[in-house]
Amino acid sequence: MAALAAGPLHAQCSVKWTLSVPCMNVSSLLVAQINEWETEDCPGKSQKCLYSIVAVGDNELLATHTTPLMKFVDDIKFTFNSREKDNCEVLGQSVSRSWYAILDSGTNYCNMYNLMNGSGLRLTPGFNEYTSDSNCTQYSTAKLYLDE
Repeated sequence: MAALAAGPLHAQCSVKWTLSVPCMNVSSLLVAQINEWETEDCPGKSQKCLYSIVAVGDNELLATHTTPLMKFVDDIKFTFNSREKDNCEVLGQSVSRSWYAILDSGTNYCNMYNLMNGSGLRLTPGFNEYTSDSNCTQYSTAKLYLDE
């Protein structure tokens, strides 16, 4: 009998956000936040550093985040869909490059949450987030420690 996993079999996270903000603005704010946190100087014990932009397209933003202590690299992808002029649906995915990573204490979720929060997007009108432990490694664990 095969065991069923409670979440992804590899450390990763997929999230959908909806915002009442044009996608062009969402992308610009995320790019600005990544650029601000490109530094190697991490405040306190935070992960708000060591981000890097890989590519920016019309409807896509690719970036990486390196964990300060262990130097693990995660690939981040944001895809922007605009169904209405002043609304944006953002599909986010963060995946650990380490093939052996199964659990990540919610790091892949935090990679994206920190950008949404730091950029101010989390506080914009119409902000909604959709994910779960089945889509996001240790999501519930990460949510316990975030300053909401």
